[in-house]
Amino acid sequence: MATHFQRALSCARAFADAHGTLVNATTDTVQDKLKLGQWLANQRSKDRAYQHRHGTPSSRALALSAVDP
Repeated sequence: MATHFQRALSCARAFADAHGTLVNATTDTVQDKLKLGQWLANQRSKDRAYQHRHGTPSSRALALSAVDP
């Protein structure tokens, strides 16, 4: 069974495939019943905190950048 992150990443891939990028996903964007825009904003925030503590991007940020650099 897929984790929430894996399901959300799949939604992000579908959105990026349809729109060519994740950049235009706003906090109101919904993809496959997931509040994708809010989820992306949360992931970016979590990664900034992770990078501040560890000096490198998180594995989740790397997975998202593989979808849309």
